[in-house]
Amino acid sequence: MYKVFINDKPVILSDQPLMATHEDGALIYEFSNRSCLEQIVLRFIQEDETRKLIIINRKNFDLLRDSFISLFIPVLAAGGIVYDPDKGMLWILRHTRWDLPKGKIDGNEDIETAAIREVEEETGLKKVEITDNLGLTHHAYQEKGQFILKISHWFKMVTPEPDAPLIPQLNEGITRVEWADKTSVNEKISDTYASLQELARDFIKKHTTW
Repeated sequence: MYKVFINDKPVILSDQPLMATHEDGALIYEFSNRSCLEQIVLRFIQEDETRKLIIINRKNFDLLRDSFISLFIPVLAAGGIVYDPDKGMLWILRHTRWDLPKGKIDGNEDIETAAIREVEEETGLKKVEITDNLGLTHHAYQEKGQFILKISHWFKMVTPEPDAPLIPQLNEGITRVEWADKTSVNEKISDTYASLQELARDFIKKHTTW
């Protein structure tokens, strides 16, 4: 199964029928060819009442996945969830919405270096270290008439200086940087992007005692 979020709505690619109906606000499509696939994706983007798109190819899942990805221009990004047992998870407020620090990978920069650089630039922390790989998120959007698929690599991070000043990167639209503990993290999660909601909840389940 492959999941991508477009405008905070999930697109699920699968080689098996999934438990969903049209009454659930799901659009279900049996893959036939790339041209029809593109039309279905455009329809999904344009119809506000459709809350989920499920695309199935029982015989050749790789063809389905590759055909879907070919509709977009891929962009690689990297970021991290900075966690401290006493302070919690580190969040940023970007363009009025809570987010996790991440950014595009520059040139030949390796993924881990990019993740650390982006977190330090966006939060003001001077020292962060990677302790675990959290996997990938996928979300798509339209920019200047082109469809972009951002593939973000995520890492668990720690800092030896959790009390260091937090400085938002204003030129990236970031206005606040805050720690969120178990009493305040749900407020952040409820006001972030759908792909990050899943990432954050999975992180809390696996990496905290909350």
